[in-house]
Amino acid sequence: MSDIFSLKGKNIFISGGGGLIGSAISKAVADAGANTFILDISQESVASVIDDIRLDGNRANFLHFDITNLES
Repeated sequence: MSDIFSLKGKNIFISGGGGLIGSAISKAVADAGANTFILDISQESVASVIDDIRLDGNRANFLHFDITNLES
């Protein structure tokens, strides 16, 4: 990937990363070199996305986040 699109060393937080669009964005930013943090209400919904990202040799982590709860 061209350096112009590199996200190497950047931390990217993606809300709703377990959904169709969110998972595609999560994988794309991870492929660009970002440390990807996937925020979702359910760890189960993002587990396969995180597994896919890690299998490609990239970094991904889950953070519990409920956008409807301000204390989350």
